[in-house]
Amino acid sequence: MIHSLAALLIGATLLPNLDAPNGKNVLPVMGAQQSEKLPDATCPAGNFSDLVGQPASAAEDIPDPKRILPRGAMKTEDFRPHRTNVFLDENDLIERLNCG
Repeated sequence: MIHSLAALLIGATLLPNLDAPNGKNVLPVMGAQQSEKLPDATCPAGNFSDLVGQPASAAEDIPDPKRILPRGAMKTEDFRPHRTNVFLDENDLIERLNCG
């Protein structure tokens, strides 16, 4: 019964969309009709570019959220647009900054 229902639902999505050019199958994009605008997704990394070459302690001036990443440190791959990443070199000097 469940398999039949699943097949019916899948089959219904494959019916041609007669409003589409040439009657080709066109599936709607999920979330395409969002009315809410996402907030500006930037961090202040560019405002602190003068810290490059400074000791890691200089990163205290960067507002949270931030993370300090020594050379070779493992980091999560989650992207957080408001977070500033501070990358350190082998001498614990600030090497670069970016958002994420």
